[in-house]
Amino acid sequence: MSTAAPKVIRLGDVIITLLIAAAGAAALLAPFINPQTNWLYAFFALFFPWIYLLNAIAAAYWLVRILTGKTTRRWTILFPLIILVLGWFSPGRIIRHHAGRRPANNQPVIRLLTYNTHSLQEMFRDNTEDDFRQFIRREHPDILFLQETNPKIARYIRARLGYGHIVRNDKFIPSTTIISRYPILASGAANFYKSGNGYAWADIEVRGRRLRFYSVFLQSNAISTETKHLADESDLNSKKTWWRLRRILALYRMTARQRAQQAREVKLHAMQSPYPVFFAGDFNDQPLAYSYRLLAENKKDSFVEAGSGTGTTYPGLGLNLRIDYVLTPPDFIILKHRIPAVPFSDHYPVVVDIAWQP
Repeated sequence: MSTAAPKVIRLGDVIITLLIAAAGAAALLAPFINPQTNWLYAFFALFFPWIYLLNAIAAAYWLVRILTGKTTRRWTILFPLIILVLGWFSPGRIIRHHAGRRPANNQPVIRLLTYNTHSLQEMFRDNTEDDFRQFIRREHPDILFLQETNPKIARYIRARLGYGHIVRNDKFIPSTTIISRYPILASGAANFYKSGNGYAWADIEVRGRRLRFYSVFLQSNAISTETKHLADESDLNSKKTWWRLRRILALYRMTARQRAQQAREVKLHAMQSPYPVFFAGDFNDQPLAYSYRLLAENKKDSFVEAGSGTGTTYPGLGLNLRIDYVLTPPDFIILKHRIPAVPFSDHYPVVVDIAWQP
């Protein structure tokens, strides 16, 4: 054995620490790297919660070794610590602790609800229609932003739950939808190029103030089925396993690029609005994504401002992702952000109370 090999072995903990920190750095850089240029940053960002945890473990490991005098490489702890600090203040932070706020006297409050309903397949399968109706009535949102919603569901909510105004993208079914208690002054909808995903928008007069709202549904990752098969067949000696892994990476690369382009399209459309703009919906991307940064620029993220817990809106694939958002103009106050764990879809809804600045 060469003399270099034992040295590499002795430096194993240092090398692993540097690799973990490098993965964290790549994830934190992802919002600024267009996936159409380099998609690997987006892939690291997808796993940032676990990368962050690994950096915390690495930092604890080196702290123990430093305190017990078992290492002379004290500088190594700086790398995971930097990732921990930067990650804590980034949109990718997965833990928030906000108790919510009460509105001031006579302060107008709007309740928004965004929900990828998955066509309420789970509701129809489990025969929980009454529970869904009670859920909507209990939350009593002023404006609903729905994705993957078929006409039957949209008509049901509008007719039977007391909503008078609706805008839908009917080119594809299921589609994006906005349902409002307040008058819709103008509206529209579009599908993205070569995609079943799209967005709907509406100019709505809310208590004398005109605002523009977008229900956004960016490109799905399309890896759920392949990921499940990979988990079931996880044999590293099988060619089929490696084929599935390559397919998952290829699908993620393609869809990350699509979401970046789609987010840019929505933002360019919104820039023409004469009114303050809200984005809500299923972005199919986590908070360190390039597409999220495009839409969240100069906006408040309701979870960052008023959320509590992990913010998980999609518990599937074992990843516990936050991919559903409400983004508001900066001059609005976010009072509450809640994620009711209701069983009507594969996503959880997001319920947000907002108010005007006094």
